[in-house]
Amino acid sequence: MRRVLAALLCLMLVAAGVSASAEEPSAASATGAGEVFAIPAGDGRSMLIGYDGTELTGRSDYALLYQISDDECPPERRLFAGSPVRVGTGPADEEGYTTYALIDATGRRLTDAIYGDLTHRWRSGIVTFYQGDLMGALDERGNVLLEAKYGGIVPDGEGGYLVTPEESFVYDRDGYAYVARLYRMAPDGAMTDTGVTTVPYLYGQLSDGLLAVTTQVGKEWLTGYVNARGEFEIEPQFDGADAFRDGYATARLPGGGLTGLLRPDGSWAIEPSYDAISDTWSGAASICAVRGKSVDILDRKTLKVIASYSFPKAGYVYAYEMNARAITVGADSNISVYGMDGKLLFSLPEKAGAYVNGSFSASEGVPERLILTAGALKKIAGPFRELSALWWRDGEGRYMAMDYEIQNGADGPSVDYDTYRYGLIDQDGSVLLPTVYEQLMYLGGDRYWVKYADVYGVVDEAGAWYFQASEYEELMD
Repeated sequence: MRRVLAALLCLMLVAAGVSASAEEPSAASATGAGEVFAIPAGDGRSMLIGYDGTELTGRSDYALLYQISDDECPPERRLFAGSPVRVGTGPADEEGYTTYALIDATGRRLTDAIYGDLTHRWRSGIVTFYQGDLMGALDERGNVLLEAKYGGIVPDGEGGYLVTPEESFVYDRDGYAYVARLYRMAPDGAMTDTGVTTVPYLYGQLSDGLLAVTTQVGKEWLTGYVNARGEFEIEPQFDGADAFRDGYATARLPGGGLTGLLRPDGSWAIEPSYDAISDTWSGAASICAVRGKSVDILDRKTLKVIASYSFPKAGYVYAYEMNARAITVGADSNISVYGMDGKLLFSLPEKAGAYVNGSFSASEGVPERLILTAGALKKIAGPFRELSALWWRDGEGRYMAMDYEIQNGADGPSVDYDTYRYGLIDQDGSVLLPTVYEQLMYLGGDRYWVKYADVYGVVDEAGAWYFQASEYEELMD
């Protein structure tokens, strides 16, 4: 019976123009080769699979599985958090939150499922976790380095940590911790009180040698920056302050004041004169800053204003970067998009009913591809109603194409969400995968997770299956 069902499903795929060939898949491309992916495995399960389709965990081993390393981590060092499938209630802590096991890139389970909020800080070689409200740390093999006894743990770059021990917490009358002592823990475990008091739960990492911490100054809570020894390099004086990147950090004056751009020595690269400055972590060639109803675009290196735009009739104005390649400025519901050189690319009045939903790469300050999606119910390109950017590299891009049917009801035409289908096109609009899939998700390299009817799995851009399974088969097992 299983063979008959498999044959019928293959025929369905071929009829829809989707390759279900049993041929050996082509060699993995250089981009993505060696990667491991956490994918849905049907029936609310997740699994780990290799780039070549090798099953690294069982299809029914985990109810939830996800990568806890960022994409810059070498593939062989990447780690995952998995919540095992249990009969009845799954693994959870005393407060009912789901707990996870640590899993390596081979699919090997390194720990029991007793940790919450696992985060791989691979540059420091540790994995932080929570048990209850407290943080601890593991090494990359799952061995406990620090028990869960801290509000926060920040590697100091020298094998030690900045920590806020639970034993230093001060509680209010309602039993909530609101202040703690900041300690420096040496590589041998020796603890030194830095003399700094801060909020108990530390977040972030040292960047440009500094960590933003918030402390109580009189009746105010203000933010400053400490060094790797836990000493204030920039005294607490800001209502809010971001992490440094390449020598700059945005910081805001107290009392809902203005924002400026700070240097690591505490001096202002841009005096506080703006309502908001875009995120300096994007690495963009330019940054944007809003002052009232005007927007300045500044060169990232020189910090000189290269373009300025005013919208005096607008009720509100905002600006943000798109993938460090373009700047979108909103004036009420009207949208304008500028290149990194400050030149206007195009404007979209509110009545156009269109919006920008993707930007990739740039050539001399002008994005190579911007996606314009028309208002609801309109075709925009070929047979597609929507496009969503997936990736761009070396002059090539991939976009998820979407189509659906329109139904007419008492309130007029509307989307029939049951008919949503997804496909894949390249930067020239050529169809790589037809819009027949009920679900499509980009994994890495040229691999995509798809679901078609009751078949799900991993395909490449030619439609060749590297892993394939049927929900019908699983029900019959």
